[in-house]
Amino acid sequence: MISNVRGHFDKFSGDVCHGVMVHVTDAATFRPVTTYLTLLAFARAQAPDDFAIRTSPYEFETTTPALDLLTGSAAAREALMSGASAESLIDLVTPVPALWADIVRDAEALVGQGPARA
Repeated sequence: MISNVRGHFDKFSGDVCHGVMVHVTDAATFRPVTTYLTLLAFARAQAPDDFAIRTSPYEFETTTPALDLLTGSAAAREALMSGASAESLIDLVTPVPALWADIVRDAEALVGQGPARA
């Protein structure tokens, strides 16, 4: 759901902030990392010239961008800013080892579901 809210305190007080609000209806099948990487890729695709990643200090960290902290390296941020697809971002952050890829693919074919990633 698209969400527009007016900040009431701290640094966003009085500002209209835009974002996405996700309502999880089935925690057993929800894949938060996959979901949010997909949302980031789609947001960048909508307005690539206006899209930016937070580079200002994030809580206790003053040198590493927040997305790098969340994904474990700069790889996802760099790929995202280069226009990588959601699937490419997901593969960077939640890779499936080759041995497991075949097992997962076979299991998905048996149950007729999409990828079950983090």
